[in-house]
Amino acid sequence: MKLLPDKKHFSTVIVYLLAILTFLWPVFYLNKGIAVTDTAFVLSSYKYVFTDCGIRDAATGLSDILGGALYALMPGYQALLFQVLGWLAYVAVCLMVYSWLKNDMPRPVLWVCLFIGTLYVRVFPTVLNYNSFSVLFFCIGITLLLKGLKQNKPAFFIASGFTIGINVFFRLPNILQASLFIPIVWYYWFCKNDKKNAVRQTIFFGIGFLGGLFTGFAIIGIVYGVSAIADSFVATAALATDAQDGHNILSMVITLFGETWLGFKRLLLIAVVPALGYALAWLLQRFSKRTVPVWMRVLISAAFLWLYWRIGYRIHETWVYAAILCIVVAALWAVGIALIFKYRKDQPLFSTLILIACAVVCCIAIGSDNTVYQYVIFSHFILAMAVCVLMHGANWLCEKLNLKKNLPVGIKHGLLCILLFSCLQNSFYNTRYRLFNDVAVFDATATICAPDYEGMHTGPQRAKELDMLRSLLLPYEGNQLLVWGNFSIGNLITDMKPYLTYPWVDLKSFSYAQFSAEFTAKRKAGILPVILIREEFMDDFKVDKYNMILDLIAEERYKVVYQDDLYTLYIPPNL
Repeated sequence: MKLLPDKKHFSTVIVYLLAILTFLWPVFYLNKGIAVTDTAFVLSSYKYVFTDCGIRDAATGLSDILGGALYALMPGYQALLFQVLGWLAYVAVCLMVYSWLKNDMPRPVLWVCLFIGTLYVRVFPTVLNYNSFSVLFFCIGITLLLKGLKQNKPAFFIASGFTIGINVFFRLPNILQASLFIPIVWYYWFCKNDKKNAVRQTIFFGIGFLGGLFTGFAIIGIVYGVSAIADSFVATAALATDAQDGHNILSMVITLFGETWLGFKRLLLIAVVPALGYALAWLLQRFSKRTVPVWMRVLISAAFLWLYWRIGYRIHETWVYAAILCIVVAALWAVGIALIFKYRKDQPLFSTLILIACAVVCCIAIGSDNTVYQYVIFSHFILAMAVCVLMHGANWLCEKLNLKKNLPVGIKHGLLCILLFSCLQNSFYNTRYRLFNDVAVFDATATICAPDYEGMHTGPQRAKELDMLRSLLLPYEGNQLLVWGNFSIGNLITDMKPYLTYPWVDLKSFSYAQFSAEFTAKRKAGILPVILIREEFMDDFKVDKYNMILDLIAEERYKVVYQDDLYTLYIPPNL
Protein backbone atom coordinates (compact mmCIF):
# COMPACT_ATOMS: atom_id res chain seq x y z
CA MET A 1 0.00 0.00 0.00
CA LYS A 2 1.44 3.40 -1.05
CA LEU A 3 1.55 5.99 1.73
CA LEU A 4 2.38 8.87 -0.62
CA PRO A 5 1.04 9.68 -4.08
CA ASP A 6 3.37 9.24 -7.04
CA LYS A 7 5.33 12.17 -8.40
CA LYS A 8 2.74 13.17 -11.00
CA HIS A 9 -0.19 13.12 -8.58
CA PHE A 10 1.88 14.83 -5.88
CA SER A 11 2.63 17.66 -8.32
CA THR A 12 -1.11 17.97 -9.07
CA VAL A 13 -1.91 18.21 -5.37
CA ILE A 14 0.71 20.94 -4.93
CA VAL A 15 -0.75 22.86 -7.88
CA TYR A 16 -4.27 22.76 -6.41
CA LEU A 17 -3.05 23.79 -2.95
CA LEU A 18 -1.07 26.72 -4.37
CA ALA A 19 -4.04 27.81 -6.49
CA ILE A 20 -6.36 27.74 -3.46
CA LEU A 21 -3.81 29.67 -1.38
CA THR A 22 -3.32 32.26 -4.16
CA PHE A 23 -7.05 32.91 -4.51
CA LEU A 24 -8.19 32.73 -0.90
CA TRP A 25 -5.52 34.31 1.29
CA PRO A 26 -6.45 37.90 0.26
CA VAL A 27 -10.00 37.28 1.50
CA PHE A 28 -8.78 37.65 5.09
CA TYR A 29 -7.39 41.11 4.25
CA LEU A 30 -10.35 42.54 2.33
CA ASN A 31 -11.80 44.47 5.28
CA LYS A 32 -8.44 45.65 6.62
CA GLY A 33 -6.96 49.09 6.15
CA ILE A 34 -8.36 52.58 5.65
CA ALA A 35 -5.87 54.49 3.50
CA VAL A 36 -6.26 58.27 3.45
CA THR A 37 -4.53 58.88 0.10
CA ASP A 38 -4.73 56.69 -3.04
CA THR A 39 -7.67 54.49 -2.09
CA ALA A 40 -9.63 57.48 -0.82
CA PHE A 41 -8.83 59.38 -4.02
CA VAL A 42 -10.27 56.56 -6.13
CA LEU A 43 -13.41 56.29 -4.00
CA SER A 44 -13.89 60.08 -3.98
CA SER A 45 -13.77 60.09 -7.77
CA TYR A 46 -16.48 57.43 -7.82
CA LYS A 47 -18.63 59.15 -5.21
CA TYR A 48 -18.76 62.54 -6.93
CA VAL A 49 -18.44 61.68 -10.62
CA PHE A 50 -22.16 62.21 -11.34
CA THR A 51 -22.54 65.35 -9.21
CA ASP A 52 -22.26 68.99 -10.24
CA CYS A 53 -18.89 69.48 -8.52
CA GLY A 54 -17.10 69.02 -11.84
CA ILE A 55 -15.00 65.83 -11.54
CA ARG A 56 -14.41 65.25 -15.22
CA ASP A 57 -11.11 63.41 -15.63
CA ALA A 58 -11.42 61.75 -19.02
CA ALA A 59 -7.96 60.20 -18.54
CA THR A 60 -9.64 57.61 -16.30
CA GLY A 61 -13.18 58.30 -17.49
CA LEU A 62 -14.59 54.79 -17.93
CA SER A 63 -13.12 53.70 -14.59
CA ASP A 64 -14.86 56.60 -12.85
CA ILE A 65 -18.16 56.11 -14.70
CA LEU A 66 -18.39 52.38 -13.96
CA GLY A 67 -17.13 52.89 -10.42
CA GLY A 68 -19.56 55.77 -9.91
CA ALA A 69 -22.51 53.68 -11.07
CA LEU A 70 -21.60 50.87 -8.64
CA TYR A 71 -20.96 53.38 -5.86
CA ALA A 72 -24.40 54.97 -6.30
CA LEU A 73 -26.15 51.59 -6.08
CA MET A 74 -24.79 50.97 -2.56
CA PRO A 75 -26.29 52.70 0.52
CA GLY A 76 -23.06 52.00 2.40
CA TYR A 77 -20.13 49.58 2.54
CA GLN A 78 -18.68 51.06 -0.68
CA ALA A 79 -15.06 50.70 0.39
CA LEU A 80 -15.60 47.02 1.21
CA LEU A 81 -17.47 46.45 -2.06
CA PHE A 82 -14.60 47.81 -4.14
CA GLN A 83 -12.09 45.78 -2.11
CA VAL A 84 -13.99 42.62 -3.04
CA LEU A 85 -14.27 43.67 -6.69
CA GLY A 86 -10.55 44.45 -6.82
CA TRP A 87 -9.78 40.97 -5.47
CA LEU A 88 -12.06 39.35 -8.06
CA ALA A 89 -10.36 41.30 -10.86
CA TYR A 90 -6.97 39.89 -9.88
CA VAL A 91 -8.40 36.38 -9.55
CA ALA A 92 -9.43 36.70 -13.19
CA VAL A 93 -5.96 38.01 -14.10
CA CYS A 94 -4.31 35.01 -12.39
CA LEU A 95 -6.52 32.57 -14.29
CA MET A 96 -5.71 34.21 -17.62
CA VAL A 97 -1.96 34.27 -16.99
CA TYR A 98 -2.14 30.61 -15.96
CA SER A 99 -3.91 29.74 -19.22
CA TRP A 100 -1.11 31.43 -21.21
CA LEU A 101 1.83 29.73 -19.51
CA LYS A 102 0.60 26.39 -18.15
CA ASN A 103 2.20 24.43 -21.01
CA ASP A 104 5.51 26.33 -21.09
CA MET A 105 6.76 26.02 -17.49
CA PRO A 106 6.27 23.73 -14.46
CA ARG A 107 2.83 24.44 -13.07
CA PRO A 108 3.90 24.48 -9.37
CA VAL A 109 6.52 27.14 -10.21
CA LEU A 110 3.90 29.08 -12.17
CA TRP A 111 1.54 29.11 -9.18
CA VAL A 112 4.35 30.22 -6.87
CA CYS A 113 4.88 33.20 -9.21
CA LEU A 114 1.15 33.98 -9.23
CA PHE A 115 1.02 33.73 -5.43
CA ILE A 116 3.91 36.18 -5.08
CA GLY A 117 2.12 38.44 -7.55
CA THR A 118 -0.93 38.58 -5.27
CA LEU A 119 1.39 39.66 -2.45
CA TYR A 120 2.85 42.45 -4.56
CA VAL A 121 -0.49 43.97 -5.60
CA ARG A 122 -1.60 44.23 -1.96
CA VAL A 123 0.52 47.37 -1.54
CA PHE A 124 -1.23 49.27 -4.32
CA PRO A 125 -4.78 50.54 -3.85
CA THR A 126 -6.54 47.19 -3.63
CA VAL A 127 -9.95 48.60 -4.46
CA LEU A 128 -11.17 48.23 -8.04
CA ASN A 129 -9.56 51.24 -9.71
CA TYR A 130 -8.20 52.42 -13.05
CA ASN A 131 -5.07 50.29 -12.62
CA SER A 132 -6.95 47.05 -11.96
CA PHE A 133 -9.42 47.87 -14.73
CA SER A 134 -6.45 48.43 -17.06
CA VAL A 135 -4.75 45.16 -16.18
CA LEU A 136 -8.00 43.20 -16.41
CA PHE A 137 -8.93 44.51 -19.86
CA PHE A 138 -5.35 44.25 -21.11
CA CYS A 139 -5.27 40.59 -20.08
CA ILE A 140 -8.63 39.98 -21.76
CA GLY A 141 -7.26 41.60 -24.91
CA ILE A 142 -4.13 39.41 -24.83
CA THR A 143 -6.21 36.28 -24.21
CA LEU A 144 -8.41 37.05 -27.23
CA LEU A 145 -5.33 37.83 -29.32
CA LEU A 146 -3.72 34.48 -28.46
CA LYS A 147 -7.01 32.73 -29.27
CA GLY A 148 -7.00 34.47 -32.63
CA LEU A 149 -3.44 33.39 -33.36
CA LYS A 150 -4.24 29.77 -32.45
CA GLN A 151 -7.45 29.54 -34.46
CA ASN A 152 -6.76 32.15 -37.14
CA LYS A 153 -10.28 33.57 -36.76
CA PRO A 154 -10.90 37.29 -37.49
CA ALA A 155 -13.58 37.52 -34.76
CA PHE A 156 -10.95 37.08 -32.05
CA PHE A 157 -8.74 39.80 -33.52
CA ILE A 158 -11.67 42.20 -33.76
CA ALA A 159 -12.69 41.41 -30.16
CA SER A 160 -9.07 41.81 -28.97
CA GLY A 161 -8.72 45.15 -30.73
CA PHE A 162 -12.05 46.34 -29.34
CA THR A 163 -11.00 45.42 -25.78
CA ILE A 164 -7.66 47.22 -26.12
CA GLY A 165 -9.38 50.21 -27.74
CA ILE A 166 -11.95 50.67 -24.99
CA ASN A 167 -9.20 50.13 -22.39
CA VAL A 168 -7.72 53.47 -23.47
CA PHE A 169 -10.50 55.24 -21.59
CA PHE A 170 -9.89 53.32 -18.38
CA ARG A 171 -6.41 54.90 -18.28
CA LEU A 172 -5.43 57.15 -21.16
CA PRO A 173 -1.75 56.07 -21.42
CA ASN A 174 -3.16 52.63 -22.34
CA ILE A 175 -3.21 53.96 -25.88
CA LEU A 176 0.34 52.55 -26.03
CA GLN A 177 -1.26 49.10 -25.95
CA ALA A 178 -2.26 49.62 -29.58
CA SER A 179 1.25 48.29 -30.22
CA LEU A 180 -0.22 44.79 -29.82
CA PHE A 181 -0.60 44.76 -33.60
CA ILE A 182 3.18 44.12 -33.70
CA PRO A 183 2.89 40.55 -32.27
CA ILE A 184 0.30 39.80 -34.96
CA VAL A 185 2.72 40.88 -37.68
CA TRP A 186 5.53 38.97 -35.98
CA TYR A 187 3.54 35.74 -35.71
CA TYR A 188 2.25 35.62 -39.27
CA TRP A 189 4.97 37.43 -41.23
CA PHE A 190 8.17 36.39 -39.46
CA CYS A 191 7.17 33.09 -37.82
CA LYS A 192 4.68 31.64 -40.30
CA ASN A 193 5.91 33.47 -43.41
CA ASP A 194 2.25 34.27 -44.12
CA LYS A 195 2.26 37.90 -45.25
CA LYS A 196 -1.35 37.81 -46.40
CA ASN A 197 -2.69 36.88 -42.96
CA ALA A 198 -0.27 39.29 -41.29
CA VAL A 199 -1.91 42.18 -43.15
CA ARG A 200 -5.44 40.75 -42.96
CA GLN A 201 -5.53 40.03 -39.22
CA THR A 202 -3.77 43.30 -38.39
CA ILE A 203 -6.54 45.12 -40.26
CA PHE A 204 -9.17 43.21 -38.28
CA PHE A 205 -7.38 44.10 -35.04
CA GLY A 206 -7.26 47.73 -36.15
CA ILE A 207 -11.00 47.73 -36.95
CA GLY A 208 -11.74 46.37 -33.48
CA PHE A 209 -9.38 48.89 -31.86
CA LEU A 210 -11.04 51.84 -33.62
CA GLY A 211 -14.45 50.45 -32.66
CA GLY A 212 -13.43 50.25 -28.99
CA LEU A 213 -11.86 53.71 -29.17
CA PHE A 214 -15.02 55.18 -30.69
CA THR A 215 -17.25 53.45 -28.11
CA GLY A 216 -15.17 54.78 -25.23
CA PHE A 217 -15.06 58.22 -26.85
CA ALA A 218 -18.86 58.23 -27.22
CA ILE A 219 -19.48 57.22 -23.58
CA ILE A 220 -17.04 59.81 -22.22
CA GLY A 221 -18.38 62.46 -24.60
CA ILE A 222 -21.96 61.90 -23.45
CA VAL A 223 -21.11 61.95 -19.73
CA TYR A 224 -18.24 64.47 -19.62
CA GLY A 225 -18.39 66.37 -22.88
CA VAL A 226 -16.03 66.28 -25.85
CA SER A 227 -13.88 69.12 -24.49
CA ALA A 228 -12.91 67.00 -21.47
CA ILE A 229 -11.56 64.31 -23.81
CA ALA A 230 -9.57 66.84 -25.82
CA ASP A 231 -8.06 68.31 -22.65
CA SER A 232 -7.04 64.86 -21.38
CA PHE A 233 -5.41 63.90 -24.68
CA VAL A 234 -3.49 67.19 -24.74
CA ALA A 235 -2.29 66.60 -21.17
CA THR A 236 -1.20 63.06 -22.02
CA ALA A 237 0.59 64.18 -25.19
CA ALA A 238 2.38 66.85 -23.14
CA LEU A 239 4.14 64.07 -21.21
CA ALA A 240 6.59 63.89 -24.11
CA THR A 241 7.95 67.39 -23.48
CA ASP A 242 6.35 68.99 -20.43
CA ALA A 243 8.89 69.26 -17.64
CA GLN A 244 6.51 70.83 -15.11
CA ASP A 245 6.70 69.09 -11.75
CA GLY A 246 8.96 66.45 -13.36
CA HIS A 247 5.85 64.75 -14.79
CA ASN A 248 7.18 63.78 -18.21
CA ILE A 249 8.43 60.75 -20.08
CA LEU A 250 12.12 61.62 -19.67
CA SER A 251 11.86 61.72 -15.87
CA MET A 252 9.93 58.43 -15.91
CA VAL A 253 12.62 56.71 -17.97
CA ILE A 254 15.40 58.11 -15.76
CA THR A 255 13.54 56.84 -12.69
CA LEU A 256 13.12 53.46 -14.34
CA PHE A 257 16.87 53.02 -14.92
CA GLY A 258 17.78 54.50 -11.55
CA GLU A 259 15.55 52.16 -9.61
CA THR A 260 16.71 49.18 -11.65
CA TRP A 261 20.21 49.91 -10.37
CA LEU A 262 18.87 50.18 -6.80
CA GLY A 263 17.15 46.84 -7.20
CA PHE A 264 20.32 45.25 -8.53
CA LYS A 265 22.34 46.50 -5.54
CA ARG A 266 19.67 45.30 -3.15
CA LEU A 267 19.57 41.87 -4.72
CA LEU A 268 23.36 41.56 -4.58
CA LEU A 269 23.41 42.64 -0.95
CA ILE A 270 20.88 40.16 0.37
CA ALA A 271 21.18 37.31 -2.13
CA VAL A 272 24.76 36.65 -1.01
CA VAL A 273 23.33 34.96 2.11
CA PRO A 274 21.40 32.12 0.43
CA ALA A 275 24.20 31.90 -2.16
CA LEU A 276 26.68 31.17 0.64
CA GLY A 277 24.31 28.61 2.13
CA TYR A 278 23.93 26.92 -1.24
CA ALA A 279 27.72 26.92 -1.76
CA LEU A 280 28.33 25.43 1.70
CA ALA A 281 25.81 22.64 1.11
CA TRP A 282 27.43 21.90 -2.27
CA LEU A 283 30.95 21.84 -0.79
CA LEU A 284 29.87 19.46 1.97
CA GLN A 285 28.33 17.18 -0.61
CA ARG A 286 31.32 17.45 -2.96
CA PHE A 287 34.20 16.90 -0.55
CA SER A 288 32.67 14.94 2.30
CA LYS A 289 33.74 11.30 2.47
CA ARG A 290 30.24 10.32 3.38
CA THR A 291 26.94 11.47 1.91
CA VAL A 292 25.62 14.47 3.79
CA PRO A 293 22.29 13.49 5.39
CA VAL A 294 19.21 15.14 3.97
CA TRP A 295 18.23 16.54 7.37
CA MET A 296 21.60 18.34 7.62
CA ARG A 297 21.22 19.90 4.17
CA VAL A 298 17.68 20.99 5.05
CA LEU A 299 18.88 22.46 8.36
CA ILE A 300 21.71 24.42 6.69
CA SER A 301 19.35 25.71 4.00
CA ALA A 302 16.73 26.71 6.57
CA ALA A 303 19.32 28.56 8.70
CA PHE A 304 20.59 30.58 5.75
CA LEU A 305 17.09 31.32 4.46
CA TRP A 306 16.08 32.57 7.91
CA LEU A 307 19.17 34.80 8.03
CA TYR A 308 18.39 36.03 4.52
CA TRP A 309 14.81 36.83 5.56
CA ARG A 310 15.95 38.83 8.60
CA ILE A 311 18.56 40.79 6.66
CA GLY A 312 15.97 41.61 4.02
CA TYR A 313 13.66 43.02 6.71
CA ARG A 314 16.46 45.04 8.29
CA ILE A 315 17.38 46.89 5.12
CA HIS A 316 13.91 46.96 3.60
CA GLU A 317 13.00 50.52 4.52
CA THR A 318 16.14 51.93 2.91
CA TRP A 319 15.36 50.58 -0.57
CA VAL A 320 12.71 51.25 -3.14
CA TYR A 321 9.99 48.66 -2.71
CA ALA A 322 9.41 47.78 -6.35
CA ALA A 323 13.08 47.99 -7.38
CA ILE A 324 13.60 44.24 -7.34
CA LEU A 325 10.85 43.91 -9.97
CA CYS A 326 13.02 46.08 -12.22
CA ILE A 327 15.65 43.33 -12.09
CA VAL A 328 12.99 40.83 -13.08
CA VAL A 329 12.01 43.06 -16.00
CA ALA A 330 15.66 43.52 -17.05
CA ALA A 331 16.14 39.73 -17.01
CA LEU A 332 12.96 39.28 -19.03
CA TRP A 333 14.26 41.65 -21.70
CA ALA A 334 17.84 40.37 -21.74
CA VAL A 335 16.91 36.71 -22.18
CA GLY A 336 13.51 37.16 -23.77
CA ILE A 337 14.78 38.94 -26.89
CA ALA A 338 17.11 36.03 -27.66
CA LEU A 339 14.32 33.49 -27.13
CA ILE A 340 11.94 35.40 -29.39
CA PHE A 341 14.23 34.54 -32.28
CA LYS A 342 15.13 31.05 -31.05
CA TYR A 343 11.50 29.88 -30.90
CA ARG A 344 10.39 31.81 -33.99
CA LYS A 345 9.98 28.67 -36.14
CA ASP A 346 9.64 25.82 -33.63
CA GLN A 347 7.24 27.46 -31.14
CA PRO A 348 5.85 30.57 -32.85
CA LEU A 349 3.06 31.15 -30.32
CA PHE A 350 5.49 31.04 -27.39
CA SER A 351 7.85 33.37 -29.26
CA THR A 352 4.96 35.79 -29.77
CA LEU A 353 3.95 35.58 -26.09
CA ILE A 354 7.50 36.57 -25.08
CA LEU A 355 7.29 39.50 -27.50
CA ILE A 356 4.00 40.54 -25.88
CA ALA A 357 5.63 40.34 -22.43
CA CYS A 358 8.48 42.60 -23.54
CA ALA A 359 5.91 45.05 -24.91
CA VAL A 360 3.88 44.95 -21.68
CA VAL A 361 6.73 46.21 -19.52
CA CYS A 362 7.22 49.15 -21.88
CA CYS A 363 3.54 50.08 -22.01
CA ILE A 364 2.68 50.11 -18.32
CA ALA A 365 5.62 52.10 -16.91
CA ILE A 366 4.93 55.21 -19.00
CA GLY A 367 2.25 57.77 -18.19
CA SER A 368 2.26 57.68 -14.40
CA ASP A 369 4.20 59.28 -11.56
CA ASN A 370 4.40 55.78 -10.11
CA THR A 371 6.75 54.67 -12.92
CA VAL A 372 8.25 51.35 -11.78
CA TYR A 373 5.50 50.87 -9.22
CA GLN A 374 3.24 50.24 -12.21
CA TYR A 375 5.08 46.91 -12.53
CA VAL A 376 3.47 45.92 -9.25
CA ILE A 377 -0.04 45.92 -10.74
CA PHE A 378 1.09 43.51 -13.49
CA SER A 379 3.47 41.53 -11.26
CA HIS A 380 1.57 38.26 -11.83
CA PHE A 381 2.41 38.17 -15.52
CA ILE A 382 5.81 39.90 -15.31
CA LEU A 383 7.21 37.55 -12.66
CA ALA A 384 5.73 34.38 -14.17
CA MET A 385 6.88 35.32 -17.67
CA ALA A 386 10.38 36.27 -16.49
CA VAL A 387 10.83 33.00 -14.58
CA CYS A 388 9.56 31.04 -17.57
CA VAL A 389 11.96 32.85 -19.91
CA LEU A 390 14.91 32.39 -17.52
CA MET A 391 14.23 28.65 -17.20
CA HIS A 392 14.09 28.23 -20.99
CA GLY A 393 17.18 30.40 -21.38
CA ALA A 394 19.11 28.36 -18.81
CA ASN A 395 18.23 25.11 -20.58
CA TRP A 396 19.29 26.57 -23.92
CA LEU A 397 22.61 27.76 -22.48
CA CYS A 398 23.32 24.34 -20.99
CA GLU A 399 22.66 22.73 -24.36
CA LYS A 400 24.95 25.17 -26.14
CA LEU A 401 27.81 24.67 -23.67
CA ASN A 402 27.35 20.88 -23.47
CA LEU A 403 27.33 21.04 -19.68
CA LYS A 404 26.81 17.94 -17.59
CA LYS A 405 23.23 17.49 -16.55
CA ASN A 406 23.56 17.38 -12.75
CA LEU A 407 25.68 20.49 -12.29
CA PRO A 408 23.53 22.93 -14.28
CA VAL A 409 20.32 21.53 -12.77
CA GLY A 410 21.60 22.32 -9.28
CA ILE A 411 22.77 25.81 -10.25
CA LYS A 412 19.56 26.58 -12.11
CA HIS A 413 17.40 25.50 -9.21
CA GLY A 414 19.54 27.43 -6.74
CA LEU A 415 19.38 30.68 -8.74
CA LEU A 416 15.65 30.24 -9.32
CA CYS A 417 15.05 29.77 -5.58
CA ILE A 418 17.11 32.87 -4.78
CA LEU A 419 15.11 34.98 -7.26
CA LEU A 420 11.71 33.75 -6.10
CA PHE A 421 12.67 33.94 -2.43
CA SER A 422 13.88 37.52 -2.94
CA CYS A 423 10.56 38.49 -4.52
CA LEU A 424 8.64 36.64 -1.79
CA GLN A 425 10.52 38.39 1.01
CA ASN A 426 10.18 41.75 -0.70
CA SER A 427 6.44 41.47 -1.22
CA PHE A 428 5.59 39.72 2.06
CA TYR A 429 7.00 42.55 4.17
CA ASN A 430 4.57 45.09 2.72
CA THR A 431 1.59 42.75 2.88
CA ARG A 432 2.20 41.78 6.48
CA TYR A 433 3.61 44.96 8.00
CA ARG A 434 2.64 47.90 5.78
CA LEU A 435 -1.00 47.63 4.80
CA PHE A 436 -0.89 50.42 2.22
CA ASN A 437 -0.39 53.57 4.28
CA ASP A 438 -2.17 52.12 7.30
CA VAL A 439 -1.27 50.08 10.36
CA ALA A 440 0.03 46.53 10.50
CA VAL A 441 -2.67 44.04 9.54
CA PHE A 442 -3.23 42.55 12.98
CA ASP A 443 -3.53 46.03 14.51
CA ALA A 444 -6.46 46.94 12.22
CA THR A 445 -9.19 46.31 14.80
CA ALA A 446 -11.16 49.57 14.98
CA THR A 447 -13.98 50.94 12.79
CA ILE A 448 -15.10 54.46 11.88
CA CYS A 449 -18.58 55.97 11.71
CA ALA A 450 -18.61 56.97 8.01
CA PRO A 451 -21.20 54.90 6.04
CA ASP A 452 -18.85 54.57 3.07
CA TYR A 453 -16.40 52.66 5.29
CA GLU A 454 -18.82 50.36 7.09
CA GLY A 455 -17.25 46.94 7.52
CA MET A 456 -13.68 48.25 7.16
CA HIS A 457 -11.14 48.16 10.01
CA THR A 458 -8.18 50.36 10.82
CA GLY A 459 -5.91 51.10 13.77
CA PRO A 460 -7.46 52.64 16.91
CA GLN A 461 -5.46 55.86 16.49
CA ARG A 462 -6.53 56.41 12.89
CA ALA A 463 -10.16 55.56 13.74
CA LYS A 464 -10.16 58.11 16.55
CA GLU A 465 -8.59 60.73 14.28
CA LEU A 466 -11.06 60.20 11.42
CA ASP A 467 -14.12 60.17 13.69
CA MET A 468 -12.94 63.41 15.31
CA LEU A 469 -12.50 65.12 11.93
CA ARG A 470 -15.88 63.88 10.75
CA SER A 471 -17.61 65.37 13.80
CA LEU A 472 -15.84 68.69 13.13
CA LEU A 473 -16.91 68.76 9.47
CA LEU A 474 -20.53 67.59 9.81
CA PRO A 475 -21.91 71.06 10.76
CA TYR A 476 -20.64 72.40 7.42
CA GLU A 477 -22.14 69.77 5.09
CA GLY A 478 -23.65 71.38 2.04
CA ASN A 479 -20.49 73.43 1.52
CA GLN A 480 -17.56 72.42 -0.67
CA LEU A 481 -14.39 71.13 0.97
CA LEU A 482 -10.76 71.74 0.00
CA VAL A 483 -8.36 69.33 1.68
CA TRP A 484 -4.60 69.82 1.60
CA GLY A 485 -1.88 67.46 2.81
CA ASN A 486 -2.21 64.01 1.17
CA PHE A 487 -5.57 63.48 2.82
CA SER A 488 -8.08 62.78 0.06
CA ILE A 489 -10.34 60.85 2.46
CA GLY A 490 -11.75 64.19 3.68
CA ASN A 491 -14.56 64.15 1.12
CA LEU A 492 -15.52 60.56 2.02
CA ILE A 493 -15.99 60.85 5.78
CA THR A 494 -18.64 63.50 5.03
CA ASP A 495 -20.84 64.36 2.04
CA MET A 496 -18.96 67.60 1.32
CA LYS A 497 -18.16 67.85 -2.39
CA PRO A 498 -14.59 68.52 -3.54
CA TYR A 499 -13.82 72.17 -4.29
CA LEU A 500 -11.77 71.33 -7.39
CA THR A 501 -11.95 68.55 -9.97
CA TYR A 502 -9.26 66.60 -8.10
CA PRO A 503 -10.13 65.56 -4.54
CA TRP A 504 -6.36 65.09 -4.00
CA VAL A 505 -5.21 68.59 -4.94
CA ASP A 506 -1.55 68.24 -3.94
CA LEU A 507 -1.00 65.31 -6.28
CA LYS A 508 1.84 65.93 -8.74
CA SER A 509 -0.19 64.97 -11.81
CA PHE A 510 -2.71 67.73 -10.93
CA SER A 511 -0.49 70.43 -12.37
CA TYR A 512 -0.14 73.91 -10.96
CA ALA A 513 -1.54 75.38 -14.18
CA GLN A 514 -4.75 73.33 -13.87
CA PHE A 515 -4.96 73.95 -10.14
CA SER A 516 -4.50 77.70 -10.61
CA ALA A 517 -7.10 77.94 -13.40
CA GLU A 518 -9.79 76.08 -11.45
CA PHE A 519 -8.96 77.80 -8.17
CA THR A 520 -9.11 81.26 -9.73
CA ALA A 521 -12.39 80.49 -11.52
CA LYS A 522 -13.99 79.37 -8.25
CA ARG A 523 -12.86 82.53 -6.47
CA LYS A 524 -14.21 84.74 -9.23
CA ALA A 525 -17.53 82.93 -8.94
CA GLY A 526 -17.57 83.79 -5.23
CA ILE A 527 -17.48 80.15 -4.10
CA LEU A 528 -15.48 79.79 -0.88
CA PRO A 529 -14.76 76.30 0.49
CA VAL A 530 -14.24 74.93 3.96
CA ILE A 531 -10.48 74.25 4.14
CA LEU A 532 -8.82 71.40 6.03
CA ILE A 533 -5.02 71.50 6.08
CA ARG A 534 -2.99 68.51 7.21
CA GLU A 535 0.61 69.41 8.00
CA GLU A 536 3.23 67.44 6.08
CA PHE A 537 6.59 67.69 4.35
CA MET A 538 6.34 70.24 1.54
CA ASP A 539 7.83 69.17 -1.80
CA ASP A 540 8.98 71.92 -4.16
CA PHE A 541 6.23 71.29 -6.70
CA LYS A 542 3.56 71.88 -4.03
CA VAL A 543 4.67 75.28 -2.75
CA ASP A 544 2.91 77.46 -5.34
CA LYS A 545 -0.40 75.66 -4.85
CA TYR A 546 -0.09 75.91 -1.08
CA ASN A 547 0.66 79.64 -1.24
CA MET A 548 -2.52 80.23 -3.27
CA ILE A 549 -4.53 78.52 -0.52
CA LEU A 550 -2.84 80.60 2.18
CA ASP A 551 -3.55 83.78 0.19
CA LEU A 552 -7.24 82.83 0.00
CA ILE A 553 -7.35 82.24 3.77
CA ALA A 554 -5.73 85.61 4.48
CA GLU A 555 -7.61 87.71 1.92
CA GLU A 556 -11.04 86.28 2.71
CA ARG A 557 -10.39 86.40 6.46
CA TYR A 558 -11.06 82.75 7.19
CA LYS A 559 -11.69 81.67 10.78
CA VAL A 560 -9.83 78.87 12.53
CA VAL A 561 -12.34 76.57 14.25
CA TYR A 562 -9.94 73.76 15.14
CA GLN A 563 -6.19 73.33 15.34
CA ASP A 564 -3.79 70.73 16.72
CA ASP A 565 -0.29 69.52 15.88
CA LEU A 566 -1.47 67.92 12.64
CA TYR A 567 -4.74 69.49 11.45
CA THR A 568 -6.13 72.99 11.02
CA LEU A 569 -9.76 73.57 10.01
CA TYR A 570 -10.68 76.91 8.41
CA ILE A 571 -14.16 78.15 7.55
CA PRO A 572 -15.09 81.20 5.42
CA PRO A 573 -16.47 84.28 7.25
CA ASN A 574 -20.04 83.69 6.03
CA LEU A 575 -20.35 80.44 8.02
